[in-house]
Amino acid sequence: MYSIDKSILEKVNKQITQHMLDVADSDFDVKLEVSKESILEVKKLFKDFYVMFSGGKDSLVVLDLIISLFGTENLYVVYIEIPGNTHELNIQYTYNVIKKYKIPMEKFLHLKSEHDFYELVKKWGWPGPRRRWCMTTFKKQVINKHLKGKLSVTGVKAFDSGWRKKWVRAGALGVIPGWKTIYFKPIFHWNDNDVKEYINKYIKVKGIDLNPLYNIIGGSANCVYCPYNSNPTYYIRLFINYPHWAQKLFEAQNKVRKGAPFLNGKGKVYFEDIIKKGIELRENKCEGIELGLCGI
Repeated sequence: MYSIDKSILEKVNKQITQHMLDVADSDFDVKLEVSKESILEVKKLFKDFYVMFSGGKDSLVVLDLIISLFGTENLYVVYIEIPGNTHELNIQYTYNVIKKYKIPMEKFLHLKSEHDFYELVKKWGWPGPRRRWCMTTFKKQVINKHLKGKLSVTGVKAFDSGWRKKWVRAGALGVIPGWKTIYFKPIFHWNDNDVKEYINKYIKVKGIDLNPLYNIIGGSANCVYCPYNSNPTYYIRLFINYPHWAQKLFEAQNKVRKGAPFLNGKGKVYFEDIIKKGIELRENKCEGIELGLCGI
């Protein structure tokens, strides 16, 4: 299935992963240089890079980084829409980015499942930490169908969360059991501040803005609802600015067999409780400033 010998892949993975981890506490410029070196090393093994672009900051950085090194000749951009759960402005932003970078449309793969997210929520219940059917149905199945044996370049960072730390053992390059693509994570060793610094230094100067949804609701909303999004401000801003999304979420919540959705990766919270909490904080002179609920 894969075009490269497994032993070679493991050797390169070990090499670049260790190099990345060795500089994980270094200055941004050092980490950036290691990312570039890793990309060029992986480029020796693969002709084409399939960059996974979600409309978010991390994937934007990876896309710009790849283009800055070898242009768009051997680049494909893959956008996976989640039918029913991807914000319309996210889709529009993605196409704007493709246009800004002058990426030929034949090299832009807009992929999506034939299923609707909320129809499956009503049928199967909310996805959660022990049953992430959303990942399997809307990402894994689509990727396995369209990117079999391809090199998928992602913006995943190893230390973003507890469960991602487990990926350190797997490294920055390789395969995941059950997935038919080869993954590569060139900013594996970065943190959020590194991403911000790269955007300010190298992306904004090109006239490329961040997804406007970051300022409006606090996220890129490729997945409007995510069981791992625990930020109440996000949902309150979503409901205030986009009532049709509030209607969709409440409708699903009322119809789903098991009731309340997962909102923090562990427990369940009703959307009504999130709104109530936000109102209480605002009426209490915004004492919840540490939660980011002021000025919503």
